[in-house]
Amino acid sequence: MAVVRVEGDEPFVLATLGPGDIVGEVALVLRRSSSADVVAVHPTVTLHLATEQFMSLIREHPTILAELYELAVKARRRTRSIVAQETTSADDYVLV
Repeated sequence: MAVVRVEGDEPFVLATLGPGDIVGEVALVLRRSSSADVVAVHPTVTLHLATEQFMSLIREHPTILAELYELAVKARRRTRSIVAQETTSADDYVLV
């Protein structure tokens, strides 16, 4: 799967995900809207945890929330770092 964000008119791949990776934790834990889309690039099976079920789970196991919060903060920081990087145009290079 690919985590994709549209910058201007161009899609920009922020990350590539594999088996066992989680998505949506930033929006869920930080209660913010999603900053990117996840696109399956191969046939994929996913599991979905509804917000109500998530809230019930963290009430019973609050340490899960603490761990997800750390993951969410790191992911958000990584995304900001990637987006902040200066891009270069193909016109800036000479092809030989």
